[in-house]
Amino acid sequence: MLPNAFPSYLLVPSEGAITVPSPIVSAIQYNQDNYQRPSNASDRDWFDSVELSLMDTTSGNVWVAQTVHPTQYTNVYFNAPNIDYGLQKNRTYVQTIAFVDRTFPSFFAKYLQGGVIAMYISLVIVIGRVIRGFFTHNPTDVMITEIPNPDFLLKICLDIYLVREAKDFYLEQ
Repeated sequence: MLPNAFPSYLLVPSEGAITVPSPIVSAIQYNQDNYQRPSNASDRDWFDSVELSLMDTTSGNVWVAQTVHPTQYTNVYFNAPNIDYGLQKNRTYVQTIAFVDRTFPSFFAKYLQGGVIAMYISLVIVIGRVIRGFFTHNPTDVMITEIPNPDFLLKICLDIYLVREAKDFYLEQ
């Protein structure tokens, strides 16, 4: 048995080391009857004790871990369900609750104001425009490269003008 070895609550900050959450620690350590911290309380006596046992199986030896909550603080824990593992019955899960305080970088903040769905939609629109711009051409490029040859149109207009000058309306058709 490893006494007071495993914290049940952890605080994972955005930078730095993982610590225990101080508001929860102080709430756990204070006596709930008179809201005074017991004089013999230490900073780690609310940690779970870890019980290790060596099991013999058909494939070899296996270490099995089980946590035991301190008896004076059992009302502040989430009780983990019991599990069946091999021949061992009613083992308690090794469980911890982590409060993750990670945030997005500040340049994401204006995109995340509308929520995750708005960020997803804006990302789809931006990627769609990039792909569309890659496969389609610039409109001015179409005007320059695909312009019809005006010589044929000019020849038809001049022929109509000459026919009207000659007053030969039969050839105009």
